Amino acid sequence: VSRDDSRDYYVCYDGWNESNPPYLLVDCSIPSSVDDPASFSTTVYSYQQIDLSWTKNGSSDDVMIAYNTSNVFGIPVNGTSYSAGNTIPGGGTVLYVGSSTSYSHTSLSSPQTYYYSAWSVNSSDYYSSGINDNATTPVSSYPWTQDFDASTSTPSEWSNDSSDPWVFSTSATYGASSDHTGSGNFAWVDDSEPYTNPSSLISPPLDLTALSTPKLDFYYWIGTTTSGSTLYLDIYNGSTWTEGVESYTMNNQWDQASLIISSYSSDATKIRFRAEEQTGGYNCDLCLDDISISEGPADPIFGIDPTSYNYGSVFVGLSETQTFTISNEGGGTLSLTSISIGGTDPSQFTLDGATSGSLDSGESMQVDVIFEPTTDGAKSATLIIIDDLSDTTNNISLSGTGNDATIDTFPYTEPFAGAAAPTDWTNESSDPWKFESSAAYGASSGYGGSGYFAYVDDSTPYENPHELVTVPFDVTVLSNPELEFYYWIGNGTSGSTLNIDIFDGTNWNNSVNTFSSNNGWIAASVMLGVYASDITMIRFSAVEQTSTYNCDICIDNVTIQEGPADPLFAVDPDVKDFGTYNIGSTKISQTFTVRNDGGGSLAINSVALTGTNASDFDLTDSNSYPKSLTSGQSMTVQVTFDPEDTGSKTATLVITDDQSKAVNNVSLSGTAANYNSGGGEADNGYYYFANSLASPGPVYEWIDHTSHTLISTWTSGDADDGYFQIPDIGFDFTFFGNIYRTNNVFVSTNGLMSFGAGHSDYSGAASATIPGSAVPNNMIAGICMDLDDDNTGQVYYGGDSSTLVITWYKYHDYSDSDEWITFQIILRSDGYIKIQYNADESNISSTISANTILGDALIGIENSTGTAGIEYRNNSETGPIFDNGPLALAFSTDEGALPVELSSFTASVTRDQKIAVEWITQSESNMIGYKIFRSETNIYNVDYVSDLISATNTSMTHNYKFIDEDAEPMITYNYWLQSYELDGFSNLWGPVSAMVFDAPPPELPIITELSGNYPNPFNPSTSIKFSLSNPAYVNITVYNMKGQKVKTIISEEMDANYHHVVWDGRDKAGKPAASGIYFYRMKTGEYDKVKKMLIQK
Repeated sequence: VSRDDSRDYYVCYDGWNESNPPYLLVDCSIPSSVDDPASFSTTVYSYQQIDLSWTKNGSSDDVMIAYNTSNVFGIPVNGTSYSAGNTIPGGGTVLYVGSSTSYSHTSLSSPQTYYYSAWSVNSSDYYSSGINDNATTPVSSYPWTQDFDASTSTPSEWSNDSSDPWVFSTSATYGASSDHTGSGNFAWVDDSEPYTNPSSLISPPLDLTALSTPKLDFYYWIGTTTSGSTLYLDIYNGSTWTEGVESYTMNNQWDQASLIISSYSSDATKIRFRAEEQTGGYNCDLCLDDISISEGPADPIFGIDPTSYNYGSVFVGLSETQTFTISNEGGGTLSLTSISIGGTDPSQFTLDGATSGSLDSGESMQVDVIFEPTTDGAKSATLIIIDDLSDTTNNISLSGTGNDATIDTFPYTEPFAGAAAPTDWTNESSDPWKFESSAAYGASSGYGGSGYFAYVDDSTPYENPHELVTVPFDVTVLSNPELEFYYWIGNGTSGSTLNIDIFDGTNWNNSVNTFSSNNGWIAASVMLGVYASDITMIRFSAVEQTSTYNCDICIDNVTIQEGPADPLFAVDPDVKDFGTYNIGSTKISQTFTVRNDGGGSLAINSVALTGTNASDFDLTDSNSYPKSLTSGQSMTVQVTFDPEDTGSKTATLVITDDQSKAVNNVSLSGTAANYNSGGGEADNGYYYFANSLASPGPVYEWIDHTSHTLISTWTSGDADDGYFQIPDIGFDFTFFGNIYRTNNVFVSTNGLMSFGAGHSDYSGAASATIPGSAVPNNMIAGICMDLDDDNTGQVYYGGDSSTLVITWYKYHDYSDSDEWITFQIILRSDGYIKIQYNADESNISSTISANTILGDALIGIENSTGTAGIEYRNNSETGPIFDNGPLALAFSTDEGALPVELSSFTASVTRDQKIAVEWITQSESNMIGYKIFRSETNIYNVDYVSDLISATNTSMTHNYKFIDEDAEPMITYNYWLQSYELDGFSNLWGPVSAMVFDAPPPELPIITELSGNYPNPFNPSTSIKFSLSNPAYVNITVYNMKGQKVKTIISEEMDANYHHVVWDGRDKAGKPAASGIYFYRMKTGEYDKVKKMLIQK
């Protein structure tokens, strides 16, 4: 019976007396449903009062409030009237019924969480479904203690916020064996396995306003052996959290911590104990016991941390710094009238910070004390702090040892003669260098065939660098100081490196030289002249490649000596193979470092590119020649591989040393390939393909998936390994000659779409090729590999009677929860296929290996028998997925159906002050025509300025031209071109820009001249004016500050006249140029002029 049914019903018993059956008359009058209050909230007013407020529903019905402390509520009985004090069947005591919008619940206990439910109630005493809220009254009576003695779960009113929560028992596996009193329970975090997220235990709210000097005390125990695990203390002041108020590290015993928390006092203060485990060294439980809040001392109390400090051994001439925190651990104000250094050796210690100060209760300040020994031996001093209020002198002991280990006699050699680090060398790493006579994945013996050497064990990956630091050297006694050593990296191939860092007496210069995998002992030399000081040090920094480990990094026979007196040319690298470059992708660059590895001065006269394919390499060189390099000095140049066509390319980087008249050649090579378009053969099923880097190529236009249907239930399997059969969208799709209705399309979680049958198994795809017999077949592979939803990945489908869109949103690589990809496959009813890769919604590792998306994905299309298809990408081979941004990839049996990418689209000003919009097509088919539209701002505010311009549908190159006769002077116009196809689809190009100047056509110029550009600075476009006194072939090209060509704006024969061309601020690939200074050069036979302009965004 519906709620609005007002009919009378007669309920009869049939069979007892048919002539006069008994009946019950039901007079139906069921009221309409009652809406909940529009809002309901609770606010703690004090430790005895919680204020409730609400907004009535749209019918302005009365509201009934009930409460309890168990959070179990029953359901009010419709037709029953309740009043304050009544009990709701199933749970809850009525607190209020009426038309008001607020109520104060008073005379409450503390600390206690109170739960409330609010129902709307209409005039017929019918109730809504109810909405809930709760609030906790703060602790108000002190001293207050939580000892956890009887707690086996989270105590009442506390919060245990973590998926790896605090536990409560009498002992911890890797921490305290009992609570700090010897009996009872305590709280602890189990660190038997590493857990990356913090475990937070939060106190109930505390009303500290009644305390003059609130004091927090607790006991903690961290670890049993060694660990980097930390207990952080965070405090909430009633409005914001302050994190890391204090932190506590491993102590392996119960220690008491005390803290004045006056500065965080409020009527709702909370304490959070945040345990963060060290995943690299776990088995270190964090334990907590006997937490108390009490009234602290009313008078100031001086506190300092640490209470003394030993700096250990510090090399003479160097320094170490220690920070001291001074605090007022009592009440009132602590006045510090003097902070100074005294004692036996005050000259060896320096105070850096305030020399006086004033601290209110709970406040602190910091000062640094620097130990900088000038001589050998033990040193001591005192940090003297005078508390004027109590007239107390607080003496903090300082100690340290000066180590005059500087080597000034050369040659010096360290052969690593023992199984420990050499005397006064520093092994700075939690995974330190080792000293042995063989390495499992490196050298089998020291250099020369025997003896010890130093090495980094790479049997397991370690993310941080391993640093081995030498003693200091006074290399100022050498004319040309040189570092020489032998290194061995790896047992095959690896990305692991050995970096040489050099301390010049003031600063560390990192990665002065870098050495990579070689699989044999190799001599290396580094000139130290530019880093020469009386305390120069060398740091051997070994960096492991974590994805390809088992590659030990070894060094031996480290020598400091007098280097050669004459200059010695060196270049690194001395040969470069740029590998395979996909034309249109982000260019590959290499920096070459030219050094003087000898003494004296090396003069570099010139650097140039020569050879067979020199035009396919770009040189960026900001040096002025001749360039003089003193001992150890270097200069850099950059070479970019920028081929214009496919094939193997070679060139030579020629560096001329003018002093010795030597020519030094660096061989360059690379292979240019085109993975951006192709197909059309029988083994491709006569399909063509093109990506958005091709010309022509598809346009990336992401289709919003958020309004599409989320797949939540899979036809087979689940969101990790499963497939889903698409319901009928409403069209047939032809794939390799077979026709499939859209309800015969299957979507796999592992990045593919198939026809006729679903596939959830990825194992065949892991090693498959296209075409190939391995399952799956009859598919479109967007990212075919083992993908996991990892609780965040989603798959959507949607479309209409001509388009089907499948979107994989943030699907993860099975082996890495931090790597995911977003892409979509689009099917059109005309058989056109488009895959779009969304870079903004993806997080892809740049490392290419079997465990990454870039190294494991299979992309392409394949027929049902595995005998025909297109393999666009297989693992790391061939076509790109991204190229510094999103990418589109299209497949079609009609080469002309791939969206038209124009070979040219320009706008320029004619001699009679009109704007000519021109474009060139390479071929056309299935086209209706084009329209031009323009705007002074952007594409969202445009006007069509042309009628439909009919397409020629020729297979030959065709030039189109439209004249805009309505352009007004001194306005920059942006133009877009839209194409229209017979099947209803269209594409968009632009914008290009042009401006008509406010001047009549002038007489012919008497000189050839590059006049300038306007506006300047500009964004996004500018017009370049020039004049020709005679007809000439004109070339105007834009360059960046490095001398690299950005774009040729014009290169054609032009009449004698005044001209201007517009640069739209884009490079030759169509990408917007960055803000900065650019140069434009005009050449016309004998005329050659360069001017400067500025893009300012």
